[in-house]
Amino acid sequence: MGVTIEWVHQNSTAKVGILRFGDKHFKYGDPYEFSCAVKVESNIAHFYGGVADSDIVNFLKYRNEIRNILIDEGVKTVIWERIRNDKKKVYRVDLGRSNKISLILKNVK
Repeated sequence: MGVTIEWVHQNSTAKVGILRFGDKHFKYGDPYEFSCAVKVESNIAHFYGGVADSDIVNFLKYRNEIRNILIDEGVKTVIWERIRNDKKKVYRVDLGRSNKISLILKNVK
């Protein structure tokens, strides 16, 4: 199983890439189960527009690999939104010694 981020744009203030992961994914071009856009500004990564090949994607299975890649990029915090059934939740993960996930806003319309 593997995780990659294909960095597609970079300037002096931000970096943008495509995060992919899956059991058969090891490098760009391999099949993957999930992808999303990643924007890194300063030490914060924002995930946008996640797409999965099924309704159930096991982020926990890949969290250490994702965490290590982002820490190597200097990221300290990850923020993403999830919208399901017209309900929006915003999550924040501080990439320290634990992988604690905090729900910072929920049921935002």
